[in-house]
Amino acid sequence: MAMTKVTEHPDETVAATLGGLAKTLVIHGDVAGALAACAEWWGVASSAEARKAAAEAYRNLWKRHGASLRFLDLSRNARGHWRQEMMSGEETVVCLAQDVAHSGASAIETIDFSEQPKLEGPVLEAFFKASQPWWSTLVTLKLKNCKNASGSIPASIAACVMLQTLDAQGCGFSGALSVRVVEPVLSASSETKHSFQLRAGELPLSIGRLKANGCKVGLFENGGFTLSADTTDVMNDTKLDFSKCYLNGAHGSAPGLSAFVFLADLSIFKCVACGAPQAAYQRSSRV
Repeated sequence: MAMTKVTEHPDETVAATLGGLAKTLVIHGDVAGALAACAEWWGVASSAEARKAAAEAYRNLWKRHGASLRFLDLSRNARGHWRQEMMSGEETVVCLAQDVAHSGASAIETIDFSEQPKLEGPVLEAFFKASQPWWSTLVTLKLKNCKNASGSIPASIAACVMLQTLDAQGCGFSGALSVRVVEPVLSASSETKHSFQLRAGELPLSIGRLKANGCKVGLFENGGFTLSADTTDVMNDTKLDFSKCYLNGAHGSAPGLSAFVFLADLSIFKCVACGAPQAAYQRSSRV
């Protein structure tokens, strides 16, 4: 069967068509539809200038109508025609996060940036920098395979008490690259052999609470994590679950965990990021 090549329309035509559709939908009260039209415009724009115009239109809808919006969905899942460069540039996510923060949004249920390989910078830190009303309504947070997303996972994510899915598999949440010499001798080729490792970033203990409460957490294929020593947010918890959270370390334990008074169930099953998976490790105590 002959393959039909997808026709690419000029950016000016796309802007006039989808931008015009978005304006019409807003006039008729369909803000969510207008947001989807702007997302499509942004996804198919071919030049940096066209992407900037589409992104600004998308953000303007959030600034003006954020209080009525519930879904921030810019995932490329099932949208393979969207360009990989769609969200390139670290300022892209920072500006979007700022506009959402100032929009009056209070009922966001989904934030999904899955399969955006050019999404850059501290994505989670940008969205969880200052307390927002929508944190308590967020159900789904996905950044799967956003390979250039970086920075830390902020402890403030614990405020998302309704969160059921946190998918950050295949991202770059980790520390800087470090070099460890494993054979301090010259090889036959007169080159010193080195082993490169990613230094782990800290994982807030509040992630263990979210997971223990039923939130589906995916952190595979990051640089590996160590548990934070800050136990403030979970000091009175009775159960923490860090199983399959891609932890490094002998037992994936934080220095402060031994001081817990109420903790009765600690799970770190299959935590090691590098090497063979650990066996289940349970710690029990009576109060």
